[in-house]
Amino acid sequence: MQATTPRDTLVPLDWVWTEYATYLFGYRGAVLGLPPNLSAVGPIRAAIESAERSGGNVYVVDKRDAPPDVQQRIRDTGYALDAVLAFEHQPAFSCGDVRFSRLQIAP
Repeated sequence: MQATTPRDTLVPLDWVWTEYATYLFGYRGAVLGLPPNLSAVGPIRAAIESAERSGGNVYVVDKRDAPPDVQQRIRDTGYALDAVLAFEHQPAFSCGDVRFSRLQIAP
């Protein structure tokens, strides 16, 4: 995750990526803890606004291209998927065979 900085925020869609990002890929930014429901839209919007003010970005696993095991964990945990889909996604980087997108507030 060399593309990330300490000013960035990761929105995990499953319970695994928080640990993977930090331990295996050297992620040094914040991790946004989210409830598994639609009320996460507000916290994600606030995280994007805060990150942009400080020169950072907000990243999320790109579910559309995720391997089957990652997609299954996302379905099993239900972590804020609907809320994440409410924002624009821009391709950002990959960690192994998992792609990440940068979340943006639609203009």
